Amino acid sequence: MNEKYTELKKGLRINLQSLHIDAQTQAERATEAGEIAAEAKATARRKKLELDEARASADMEVRSMPGKYGLEKVTESAVASAVIKHPAVMKLGLEAIDAEELANKADALFTGYHHRKGMLEAEIDLYKSNYWGDVQERRMVNVGDDSKMEKADRVERRRRETTC
Repeated sequence: MNEKYTELKKGLRINLQSLHIDAQTQAERATEAGEIAAEAKATARRKKLELDEARASADMEVRSMPGKYGLEKVTESAVASAVIKHPAVMKLGLEAIDAEELANKADALFTGYHHRKGMLEAEIDLYKSNYWGDVQERRMVNVGDDSKMEKADRVERRRRETTC
C-alpha cells in the first residue's frame, strides 16, 4: 500500500501544461485512492477486532491466574489494569493505532482527489476562457474611440499593478 499511496500522493499535483492528461486520469486515480482508503479502513477494523479478542482472552487469563499477574485480590480495576499491561494486548493495541493512522492518511488522500477534481475543473475553465492565452494574438481594434484600450495593454497594466 505504501508505494501506491506515495505514487497517488505525488499525483495530486496538477500540471497546467497537461490538463488534458490530468483530467483523463482523474477518475482512475480517485478510484484507486478510494480503494486504498476502503482497504485501510477494513484493515483497521480487523485490527480492532483482534485487539478486542486479545483483551477478552487476557481478561480470562488474568481472572484464572491472578497470582501470575501480581494480583492478590481480583477486582474489576485490578483486572482492567492487568489486561492493559498484557503483552498481546499492548502489541495489538499499537498495531491497531498504526492501522488507524494508515486509514486516516488514505482517507485524506481520497479527499485530496475530491478537491483535485474541483481544482481541475477551475483550471480547465480558466484555460477555456484563454486566461493564459497569447494576448498578442487577441488585440481589440480601436474603432475611433480613444477610450478603448487594446487588450494587450490592459493585461500588461494589470500585471504591473499586481506585481507592485
